[in-house]
Amino acid sequence: MGYFNARVGLEQASSAQSTVGKHAVDTQNQNDRRLVDFCVFNGFVITNTFFSHKRVHQTTWMHPKTKQWHMLDYVLANRKFRNSIHDVRAHRGETGGIGTDHHLLRAKVRILLKCRKKKSKEGLVKTRSYEIERRKCAS
Repeated sequence: MGYFNARVGLEQASSAQSTVGKHAVDTQNQNDRRLVDFCVFNGFVITNTFFSHKRVHQTTWMHPKTKQWHMLDYVLANRKFRNSIHDVRAHRGETGGIGTDHHLLRAKVRILLKCRKKKSKEGLVKTRSYEIERRKCAS
């Protein structure tokens, strides 16, 4: 999508409640307003900021000089799919040899899909709902 290099701040959490959640961790920087405006204009929410985690599971990048961790990577979702995102968190560890100083960001998404049937004789369209969910096998 793009590289905003934005730190969504606690200041934005109070002013843009429907776009930014109350769990933002940084103080805002200059690009913060650009990202929030982009989300408001396009109907997105910054899903990372809606989930409470320890700071180690919210931040994805460490500043090389100050050694402070920041939330610079975001999962944006359309506002109407906000309830489909069940969790967003950072995972520390090896970056898989891909040459980045950012850590992995994982989102748990649950989607309800509908299958459309062919038109019936009356001309109405019937739909069926399917719920897709990952099932763990008992070991």
